[in-house]
Amino acid sequence: MSINLKGKESTPATKRVKKRRKVGIGHYAVNVWLIFWAVISVIPMLWLILAPSKSDRNLSYKNPLSFGHISGYWHAWKNLHTILVLTELFARDL
Repeated sequence: MSINLKGKESTPATKRVKKRRKVGIGHYAVNVWLIFWAVISVIPMLWLILAPSKSDRNLSYKNPLSFGHISGYWHAWKNLHTILVLTELFARDL
């Protein structure tokens, strides 16, 4: 047993007693809103990650959250590199 600041002895049983906060409807409303916001934020990010793996036809006719092929990422990377090179060439002329 130990002695707390008020001079009373405290036992392990009294240490475990915690006050419970009242949980109102506002608490649940905030949690529902946060879950909803997380879902509508994650789905577009997931689509942005998966979109380069698909061909133009797959983007139009297949499930938007399906995976296409790994070579799509390589093709997208080469396109980005080409754009960067062309941007540098045209920037030098100006």
